[in-house]
Amino acid sequence: MGTERYVLTGIYFFITHPKLYRLVVCPLLATLVWTVLSLALLFGLAYVPQAHALINAGLNTSKTTWLAWTISVGLVLVETAASVIIFSAIAFARVQDLLFEETLKIQGVPVMSKETCFELRTNFTNTTLSALLFLVTLPLNILPILGSVGFALINGCLKGWSFHEDYFSMKGLTWWEQYYHVKDNYEDYLRFGAMGTFLGLIPGLNLLCIFTNYVGAALWAADMDSGKTDFITRNPEKWKGIQSSLDHPGLVGLDDFKKFSRTLE
Repeated sequence: MGTERYVLTGIYFFITHPKLYRLVVCPLLATLVWTVLSLALLFGLAYVPQAHALINAGLNTSKTTWLAWTISVGLVLVETAASVIIFSAIAFARVQDLLFEETLKIQGVPVMSKETCFELRTNFTNTTLSALLFLVTLPLNILPILGSVGFALINGCLKGWSFHEDYFSMKGLTWWEQYYHVKDNYEDYLRFGAMGTFLGLIPGLNLLCIFTNYVGAALWAADMDSGKTDFITRNPEKWKGIQSSLDHPGLVGLDDFKKFSRTLE
């Protein structure tokens, strides 16, 4: 497996480290309440109209009517999952950051102060792009399974980038430096972001993944600091040359991602 394994190890790491529980107890309860309310509202207001729309669109024979109602159930579940993702992104962004930072500390990675101005500009830009792409591609989920897979893949890279925004900010990377790093390691960020997005669409599991995805991203970042991550091990000699020039061994500095990317050109 590639970087998608960090999504799964993030779940395991969270479960086996009770120290992290205290950060998510209240947010998890609030998310559970939101999920129940969203399900009730969407089943009450959207389930029947969506099924009728599908029947009017062509699923109106005796052999296909049931399919319209089944797809409508799936749509309600996906819409609920989407609302949970949006709710958590707005309400619990700071909690997700704290989970990320706490996981880095457990892994022995120094948590440095973030470049606030860069962070605000980068987060605003990426959040806007992610939100637009999310809304435009959300209708793909009308297609059971395949539509959700496509949705996850299309949103994967930007989502993967967003999970590391906090880490890049600690390193003082500008938006363009982040962009070139993500661009040069597109597949790694796509794999991680797509897996995190797809699991986040599964009812029940999504309640956990909105937090554990950030734990997984921190585990990946910790490996980046130690030189164990995939895109570094694929080019060990080039990374070794960069790492030997660092002021703090094991700690990736301001321009190191950029230098590393240039060596791959």
